[in-house]
This record gives sequence, C-alpha cells and structure tokens, in this order.
Amino acid sequence: MTNELQLLSNDLNVITAEVKSYQQIAGQAVFEIGRRLKVVRDNAKEYGLEGFRDWEVWCAENCGFSRNNANRLVKIVEELGDTYHPNLGANALYLIATLPEPERIKPHIVPSTGEIKTVNEMTVRELREVKKALKESEQQKKVLQEELEHVKNENHKEVIEDLKRDVEFKQELFEDERMKNELLEQQLYDTEKQLRKHEEFKRKLKSATESKDSVGQKISATTEVSEFMFLVEELLQNIAPVKYSNAIMNISESKVAIENLLSVVNRVESWCKEVRATIDKNNVIDVI
Repeated sequence: MTNELQLLSNDLNVITAEVKSYQQIAGQAVFEIGRRLKVVRDNAKEYGLEGFRDWEVWCAENCGFSRNNANRLVKIVEELGDTYHPNLGANALYLIATLPEPERIKPHIVPSTGEIKTVNEMTVRELREVKKALKESEQQKKVLQEELEHVKNENHKEVIEDLKRDVEFKQELFEDERMKNELLEQQLYDTEKQLRKHEEFKRKLKSATESKDSVGQKISATTEVSEFMFLVEELLQNIAPVKYSNAIMNISESKVAIENLLSVVNRVESWCKEVRATIDKNNVIDVI
C-alpha cells in the first residue's frame, strides 16, 4: 500500500461517507463565503471600505477571489440562499443561480443523454447543456414573439388602413348625400318657384279668359239683339199695313176673328212687357 492508502480507511462505506461529508462541507462553504462577501459589499463603509472598487480589491488581495468569482459567490447567495443541496460546487450552484427561477424547480431533459433530471441532480456539464438549450429556446421564442408582433402590427396597420378607407368612403358618401340634398332642396325651391309662377299665370289667364268671355258674351249678345231688331223691324214692316187693310176695317162683323186678333195683340204686348222688364233689370245690375 502506498502512504496515501495507509492514511485512508480500507472500508468503502467509510470512504463513501467521508466523500459525502466533505461534499456537504464544500457546499456549505460556498454559501457561507458568499454570504460574508455580500455583507461586506453591501455595507462597505462600515468595514472601512470606500465603495465597490475597494470591495473588489479586498476580495482579490485579502481573500484570493477575482472580481468575477466574488460576484459569482454573491450571486449564488442572492438567488439561492441555502435552499439547494449543499454538496454542489460553486460552478454548479452559479449555473443554477443564473437560470430563470421557474426553471430551477422543475425537471429538464438533458440534451446529450435524453435523461430527465432536476437541476440538483445534474453535473456541471449537464447544467450547461440545459442552460444552453433553454437560452436557444428563449431566443426562438423571442424571434417567434417578434414575428408575431410584426404580424400583429402589420395586421393592425391593415386594420387601421381599412378603417381609414372606410371612414373616407363614409365621408364621401356623406358628402354625396349632402350635395344630393342641397341639389334636391334647390330643385324643390325652383319647382315651387315655377309652381308659383304657373299658378300666377293660370290666375292671370283665367282672369283674361273670363274678361275675354265677358267681352265675347257682350259682343254675342249685341249681335243677337241686333239680329232680333232686324227681325222685329222686318216683322213690323210686314204687319204694319195690316192695320189699314179692309179685313181689319170689316172685322167687326166676326166676333171670333176679333177675339183671335186681340189674343195675338195681347201676346205681343205681353212679350214686349217681358222684354222691357229684362232690359230694365240688366240696366240696374250694370249700374250697381
């Protein structure tokens, strides 16, 4: 046996227990170191440091941690606290701490093996694979989201353009309707004006017609009366000699002939009275 083997137990169970114990101590050490670095960083002036740069110098010169390593340890404490398995190393813990919080508590498929594991069960290599896969998935999701937003924006633009065209079309329709209404109102006004003129013309025409009819009636009446006068004159000329005839002179011998002649004379006298009465009546109306 070598000296190293002589210093360790020859019982495998003991060796296993010792490995787990040191793993636990290493995991706890990561959190304890990170917690102390964080307290000093967040309260630098209380520890005699001026600020963040002094804190980085202290980490490097006094504790042996580079700026990146110191910030990684603080990140582990800030994100995980002491909730993760203490046997994980700083690299594994940092990879878990930089995962999105929802991804830390659910199982994942390891791309290289296809195994399903929780983050606490993965090696550093497996964590890196899962983290890379999640990052690629997130990038693809981001690209798809951007494409979706682009499509939405294009659709929105199309919708907006459609709405603008619809508004413009409705405005044109409104303008057409307004112009039609104005034209109809003007036509109605012109029609009413023409109707008023037509009614006035009809009234004047009726008045002129009535006046013409009145004159015509007077002319016609005068003509008829003139003709009647000629007939009466002709009648008088024809019957005037009768009064001197022998028949009239000798009629006294015939009673029947006298009665017949008197009847005719009476009828003529009655007609003359009616004509005179009509003439007198018309004269009174004209005077009024």
